[in-house]
Amino acid sequence: MINETILAIIISFAISALLCPIVIPFLHKLKFGQQVRDDGPQAHLKKQGTPTMGGLVILASIIITSVLYIKDYPKIIPVLFVTAGFGIIGFLDDYIKIVMKRSEGLNPLQKLVGQFVITGIFAYYLVSSGEVGTSMLIPFTGGFDRGLMLSLGWLFVPFVFCVVLGTDNGVNFTDGLDGLCTSVTILVATFMTIVAIGENTGISRLRER
Repeated sequence: MINETILAIIISFAISALLCPIVIPFLHKLKFGQQVRDDGPQAHLKKQGTPTMGGLVILASIIITSVLYIKDYPKIIPVLFVTAGFGIIGFLDDYIKIVMKRSEGLNPLQKLVGQFVITGIFAYYLVSSGEVGTSMLIPFTGGFDRGLMLSLGWLFVPFVFCVVLGTDNGVNFTDGLDGLCTSVTILVATFMTIVAIGENTGISRLRER
């Protein structure tokens, strides 16, 4: 599992490294720059004009790498759906910022509606597919094989909403003054990867079932 995870990370990083020299100058040429809020710290104003759609590189590298693994891990598709769906919301948010020349793109209600729809579809899959169930593994109790499981029943659905929406919006809120949250995303993604490897709860485990 660890070797496959490391290989996937290397492939994704290589794709990002190849795309950045192409995408970033292209975004600069199109003047797709971030509009920074003027009510935040003055130090953030220097970020004005930073390519705001640079996240397309990260999203593209994730999607391409995932597609390479779909044959062996078809259960990655629902997770990829959520990733791409939230990425589309982010794209629309950034695009509106650029077109309207303002620091706010989609308003909070529009973002939440999109997030709720995507998360709702994902939650429906988890409950109805029979592949996941409605139980939650208690972390650090021995993994799925020997660990403690907590049956959530109908509470599983609101729990999924809290986890997905909380993680996504938590990252945005952490670095929401300028809307450029790559550093926060890296920290969260690294933590999730380490936990998944340590607990053997990652996508690669699905092939073992």
